[in-house]
Amino acid sequence: MMVCAAARLAAAAIAAAAVAATAAAAAPDVIPLPRGFRPEGIVALTPPYFAVGSLAGNGQLYVFNGVSGTGAEVFNTPNQTVVGLTYDRRARVLWAAGGPSGNVLAWGDQGATLLSTVPLPKGDAKSAFANDAVVVPTAGVVAVTDSQAPALYLIPTAAACGGAATSSAVRVPLTGDFKQGPGFNANGIEWSRAARTLVLIQSNTGKLFRVAFDGRTAEIPVAGGPLTSGDGILFDASDRSVLYVVRNRLRKVAVVKFRNARRLRGARVTRNITIGGADTPTTVAQGAGGLYLPDARFGTPDPAGASYAVYRV
Repeated sequence: MMVCAAARLAAAAIAAAAVAATAAAAAPDVIPLPRGFRPEGIVALTPPYFAVGSLAGNGQLYVFNGVSGTGAEVFNTPNQTVVGLTYDRRARVLWAAGGPSGNVLAWGDQGATLLSTVPLPKGDAKSAFANDAVVVPTAGVVAVTDSQAPALYLIPTAAACGGAATSSAVRVPLTGDFKQGPGFNANGIEWSRAARTLVLIQSNTGKLFRVAFDGRTAEIPVAGGPLTSGDGILFDASDRSVLYVVRNRLRKVAVVKFRNARRLRGARVTRNITIGGADTPTTVAQGAGGLYLPDARFGTPDPAGASYAVYRV
């Protein structure tokens, strides 16, 4: 198990993030975030805690208790966007895709300590948007999508410890069935423990793909698709045949069930969960007995002064 010295689980950071709730307390359905926070990514940390990243450009991370709803900002840094989040439970390292900042960040102490900043190779793309990330501990890498270029970035988990590994990110072109189009393309990404492959959603087409580490893609047919406006995706923690797909503009979570999870075959939308009260839910995390989705409220006239929240279903 790779554990940086600074990546220890800090009790002080946890205590600052939330007030412990009693076991009998009911988890709130709406968890307010700081005004002007502009959330996008979310991930479950050590239960019952969650981390939320910010698009506001101040490198903000907010950690909250999913049971009590209380929380606090644990990190911020100027000129930095924090988009998709993933948590390496083995190493206790929190990773984030940096969006237009063109980097990936790694934190210890539940997000309180920045361990390293990893620049991403630009390749031949005119612009890039590092959108979502997933850690694959068995492969020792973090995979990151680019919504504005047909490529995947692979970062060794050792990069969290700094040193030469921070310059070892690899840009892998996407080939096969995936075709780049106008607008936002590759978005949410997950690791299927059953099929042992990466899975990503293409927002503009609503198509789902399996992705090999060498960039080869194969479309996954989904009965009840396409899943347009697909954003964050998440495999269920206990049922490996269930994939949650957040459809941001539709304010829904599509529940996709695979008849054969090991081969990712027989996928169909079994139901849609409506996120009542939300404007643009983007990503999803699971824990504390529910699904948690931040509302990015894209298109809000005054994002700096707007109120934001995480919704629980």
